[in-house]
Amino acid sequence: MSSVAPVPSTADMWRAYAIAPAVTPITFIAIVSMIGVALPANIIAMGFLACYLVAGLVGMPIAFSLRSTDSLNAWTIHCASLAWAVLWSLFCTVTVVYVVTAIGGSIQSLLLTAGCFLAVMVPPVVLAGTVFWLLLNRPKRI
Repeated sequence: MSSVAPVPSTADMWRAYAIAPAVTPITFIAIVSMIGVALPANIIAMGFLACYLVAGLVGMPIAFSLRSTDSLNAWTIHCASLAWAVLWSLFCTVTVVYVVTAIGGSIQSLLLTAGCFLAVMVPPVVLAGTVFWLLLNRPKRI
């Protein structure tokens, strides 16, 4: 029995795209709700829109490129998800610390904010990558 996964079809990839990006905002909302913070509906809607835009404009071209070079596997999907989550968390950190709150300069505030963003954003984004990979590799029905 071969351990190499078959190359997913274009339809499989778009089907996975239709579902996987929704995992990020749903998981994020669950995490934030457990902390006890209520999110307005417009923020939730923007989160869904942003996840689908990023997945469509950044993630899918990367996935199709990886598939064309026969490099689309669990490692590359998870590394790409993790890289995007870390980059976005760091962007949010800089935005909050230096632009929004204008507290700048304090290494403690920067590290605390970065830690919070990483803790809240990385798991949902990587989970979405996992869902994408699992949807591509689910058993085909005859």
